[in-house]
Parts: sequence; structure tokens; C-alpha cells
Amino acid sequence: MAKKLEMNPLDTDELVVSRAGMNIEEIVKKKGWEYFRDVESKIVKKISHSSSTLIATGGGAVMRAQNVEYLKSKGIFVFLNAKAKILISRNKKLSKKPKLTGEINVEKEVSALLKERIATYKELSDITVSVDNKTPENIVDEIIMKLKNI
Repeated sequence: MAKKLEMNPLDTDELVVSRAGMNIEEIVKKKGWEYFRDVESKIVKKISHSSSTLIATGGGAVMRAQNVEYLKSKGIFVFLNAKAKILISRNKKLSKKPKLTGEINVEKEVSALLKERIATYKELSDITVSVDNKTPENIVDEIIMKLKNI
């Protein structure tokens, strides 16, 4: 999508990993989720002022009000709505991330997090796109079409 819109793509998880010099699992194991979220918030604050940038955040980033404030100040929120199974099949990193809940497997954890966060995602989104049974190309085209109507 960033390429099609001629934007600079940034991924907050990748930026946190780069800054910390450790993968997410190591960060959480050594310093905890709170540290991860604090670094993520500093990065969100910094990159939210970038122009012509497509920012991909992890699902927890928007659970902090300050992150929402920074991102909403100049950006448009796109919520890619998907079932837990779709999220897991498309994002192999999910099975490697440290657990945020007490759930036994990644599918139950993602389902629990979606249930907990879905109302926030919907409330914040300027554009919502269901991604189930769609190719990435179809999803990008739908987002671009919806962006033209904002």
C-alpha cells in the first residue's frame, strides 16, 4: 500500500526491536511489556509528525491514549478487521510474540485480545476494511478507494 501511495512505510514493532537491539520476545522477557509499550510510545510520538508516511502499529499501540492522540493529530486510522484465524495465518510473528493473556494457544489469545479491543479499534477507525477472504491487493484497492471519500 505504501508503494502504491508513494509513502514511506514504518512498522512500530520493527522500530522498537531496532531501538532495543532485541526481538520482542527478548524485550518482554528481560524488561517486560510495560517497557516495550514505553519504547513504542516514544517511537509513535516521534514518527507521528512524519509526512507521507504509512505507519503500521501493533494491536496494542492504540490502547494507550497518548499514542492515539499523536497518531490522530495528522493521520487517518485504517482498521483491518479480521477473524483471529486470518490474523494468525497472515502474521507469523503472532505465534512468536510473548503472551499478553493467560490463554494456552495463540488462537485463543488473539481471540481474547480481539474481543477486548474490537470496540476501541472500531471507535478509532476512520476507515474499516474487512480482510477476510480478500487478497492483499484487494484490500489495498479498497482502502485507497475509501481514502478518496474522506
